[in-house]
Amino acid sequence: MNMILYEKLECRKNVKVVEQREADKNREPKYIKNMLSANKKRELEQLVRDENTYKKEREAEAGQFDDKKCSITSLSQTARGA
Repeated sequence: MNMILYEKLECRKNVKVVEQREADKNREPKYIKNMLSANKKRELEQLVRDENTYKKEREAEAGQFDDKKCSITSLSQTARGA
């Protein structure tokens, strides 16, 4: 009699464990979607910041190299089609 009760209890435990494992397999991560979208947003903001920095640097150098002679090699000229 005790053996039968023990087997029934063990069977119920095993069923619960199997159900829990199946539920764990189907579970999605809680925070990863938010973390990935926040990361993309930060990357885009960094690109905009870098672009603005480069733009300011180019504006600061606007007339700095106007008096310099620009030399292009013959290989570069043929590559450009000039």
